Amino acid sequence: MYQTLHNKLSTQDIQYHLASASANYQIESTTVGLQYGYNYIYLDNKSLNAAHMLTPSLGIFLSPKLYSHLTYEYHDKKSFRDKNENAKVNAGGFMQYFYLSDTYKSWLNIGYKYNDENAVNNQYDFAENIFTAGGQIPLFEKLIFTPAVNYTEKEFKEDYTGQTVKRKDRITNLNAALAREIVKNHICPK
Repeated sequence: MYQTLHNKLSTQDIQYHLASASANYQIESTTVGLQYGYNYIYLDNKSLNAAHMLTPSLGIFLSPKLYSHLTYEYHDKKSFRDKNENAKVNAGGFMQYFYLSDTYKSWLNIGYKYNDENAVNNQYDFAENIFTAGGQIPLFEKLIFTPAVNYTEKEFKEDYTGQTVKRKDRITNLNAALAREIVKNHICPK
């Protein structure tokens, strides 16, 4: 669950609820996976949208310290505020991991994802290019630091009503988290 609360701007209070199940199967240095997720979003304590998500994936160790992860995502998104925003989403991407140690606890990664959203009403259709870089660095025995940067270019396919130019958003997100390892869950070559 993710939640933001604003002291003076309560119409921007948002909650993300996600339930998911996944399965992975490893054959030597290759991992095949499938994940199903259901996401429900509230904005200002009102239902905003929900989505069913299906994500098959393929991971391959190209060498002991180089891991490639490919994914395809399909989302069936339902809007509770405007049925014209209901959409089918197709996305594909990759993430390249560079392991910095033999224990697979520290790495750097770069990635790319293309996202194509097709809504009931074309004015909500968009294409998105997402570039990612980050890593994971153990600080102490069980404390992990994970920095990341995401750059997104989102271009709407149709003009918004009343606007003369197509909307194009550019967003940069910087994230940093500290986490404590409770259970080991690493995919490692045999």
